[in-house]
Amino acid sequence: MLSTIKKQLWCLLNPFIRHIFILPCYRHRFNNPDVTILSSNCLGGCIAHDLKLRFNSPTVNLWMTPSDFIRFCHDLHHYLHSDLTFIDSTVSGVEDYPVARIDDITIYFQHYHTEEEARTKWKQRCWRINTNNIRCIMTEKNGCTDEDLAEFSKLPYPTAAIVHKEKKDIPNTHVVRGFEHEEEVGNVIAYLPNHYMGHKYYDDFDYVTFLNR
Repeated sequence: MLSTIKKQLWCLLNPFIRHIFILPCYRHRFNNPDVTILSSNCLGGCIAHDLKLRFNSPTVNLWMTPSDFIRFCHDLHHYLHSDLTFIDSTVSGVEDYPVARIDDITIYFQHYHTEEEARTKWKQRCWRINTNNIRCIMTEKNGCTDEDLAEFSKLPYPTAAIVHKEKKDIPNTHVVRGFEHEEEVGNVIAYLPNHYMGHKYYDDFDYVTFLNR
């Protein structure tokens, strides 16, 4: 009974504290509202939502493998001006959301319900990209290797890689605590367990400083 009450209290307090106290502080520090955040998964969209940014990036509510994401960022012009081709998602081991190919990369539209919705949002947000103000964020998961992280750091844009352990030899990596004993970074957008101060795992990454001019 007590554990149930504690869990319910946690579910109520954390979002309240985050939205009333934490996020306003982040927004006060933030000074780059026309930034485009290219992200390998949903983290970029969550950060944009935190800062009340318009989604100026097509990489919202979807994910790519690290190698595909790096390839995408290396040749943005090509991939942004190529057509999406939707494929049988079950072939990719996915059954409940659309999956598409652009040339040699695969995009998993995890938080979209239909191919039409995914295509519309992708095209709309491709047009919003500010090519003069891009930041790239990648999370060490979905098979990400140290070689991927090193290659990612060489992109012609500011980069930040979220990792689960310190990578002293790889630049632009940011450790998020809580996954030290895991194979990769876990669900960074979750609230910290048994913690009532409104913090999420990815708050370990000072994304405001990274995104600011």
